Amino acid sequence: MKAALLTTTMALLFLVFFCGIYRHDVPKQKYRDLARQHQFDCVGHVFYKNKSWGSCVLIDKKHLLTAAHLFVKKGQSFSEASDFQFELNGKLHNAADIIVHQAYNKNESKGACDIAIVHLTEDVTDIIPAHINNNFDELHNDVVVVGFGPAKPSLPVDAPYEPSEKLAGENVVDSIWGFEINGHNTILTIDFDSPTDPGMNKTGSPTARGLEYMVSGGDSGGGLFRIVNGQWQLIGINAHAITTVHINGGGHYGSICDFTRVAAFVPWIQQEMGNSNK
Repeated sequence: MKAALLTTTMALLFLVFFCGIYRHDVPKQKYRDLARQHQFDCVGHVFYKNKSWGSCVLIDKKHLLTAAHLFVKKGQSFSEASDFQFELNGKLHNAADIIVHQAYNKNESKGACDIAIVHLTEDVTDIIPAHINNNFDELHNDVVVVGFGPAKPSLPVDAPYEPSEKLAGENVVDSIWGFEINGHNTILTIDFDSPTDPGMNKTGSPTARGLEYMVSGGDSGGGLFRIVNGQWQLIGINAHAITTVHINGGGHYGSICDFTRVAAFVPWIQQEMGNSNK
């Protein structure tokens, strides 16, 4: 393997990447415009000690859903809830408590159960919370990914990183797998399909969406949404991405991303929200 990576004929590399990726042939403004639609006002920006840190989703007037790895390293919380702030529609909110799923600490290295609930100190009254999906029928669904990460076009590979901002893009749930809770897998996977080369497809359909998008590190904790009978539903929380780098002209097409499957955690979410409201 090492020898292959050193050859001049190397085709690609895999790495954890901290920059979102959008289609090279689509203006970035279209991704901004999608993110600004009102149904995605529930997606917020996480700050840690005034630094851009990730994303979150409002699920009721006093609770956010986000990724556990924003708050935990090597099985231990690395900061206090007071060190974080959560921006929704330009207004900053503070956390009374942050609850990381109990199984995440045991499975951190595997990326399983990467989900956390933030209990805010005050109600959010000017934003409609996301509707949580509780059905296990997400496979092959058309979806929209929303978050606050830096981004760049897929081509050229050496395109400079761009500042963090709220972007949204389209994709498809290509596979469902991973750690099980109550008999249900807990990970939803999407890939970043090329508009010109279906051979770069990693899983599921090879057809690129008009606003095909792959998330970034800053999108961690952001939402994966679908629409059912006119209602937008939150089906996933961004956990992590593995980016493909094709040095022979394919850019970042073929990258994959995993989302924590919200439906598998509905009982836990309801329990923790009830506990924090007591």
